[in-house]
Amino acid sequence: MEQMIIKKILILLLAGFLGLVSQARADEEPRSITGWIIQADLNTSLPIGSQANVVNPGWGSEVSLGYRFPIDLEFSVETGFDTYSGSTNSFNQTWTMMPLVFKVQYGFGDRLIQPYVFFGAGLALNIKTASSDASLIDVAEADFLDEAGFGLDFELMDNTSFFVQSKIEIDYTSTNYAASQLFLFPLTGGFKFLLN
Repeated sequence: MEQMIIKKILILLLAGFLGLVSQARADEEPRSITGWIIQADLNTSLPIGSQANVVNPGWGSEVSLGYRFPIDLEFSVETGFDTYSGSTNSFNQTWTMMPLVFKVQYGFGDRLIQPYVFFGAGLALNIKTASSDASLIDVAEADFLDEAGFGLDFELMDNTSFFVQSKIEIDYTSTNYAASQLFLFPLTGGFKFLLN
């Protein structure tokens, strides 16, 4: 008999708790990040395709300045760098890519956790440095760069959020510079701040 009473009390407490949680979610204010924003991140990047045999996974950082509209649409300009080491034993080489990309991002929903997709296009300055037999060779080339990806944005405060994202980058290098176009798969985490 006492166990039945305890079970009923626990069920009523659980139902009340779930009711409070659902009411809190219903009263939750929509996201308020609208205006000029700056974003900074760190990433680890995996070369894919034929370049995976030429360079090791790399790392880098990016920063962007943009404007976020109330309709969850965002336009930004992004730059940064990614650096990779060569995976061949005959050359001690590094490859650095510095992009300048114009991006469009769209977020879904207006709650604390917002999924989003983005697309970008621009240029990449590619710089290869290789040394063999004490000689240093630098080769640089500017190429078109496309990117597309998706992510999750976690609102921390009214003017700050944390995000994680993944994307595919295509670096359209010439055949004189690389054996094929460079396909990259960066995994990124960073912060976004409202400036106004």
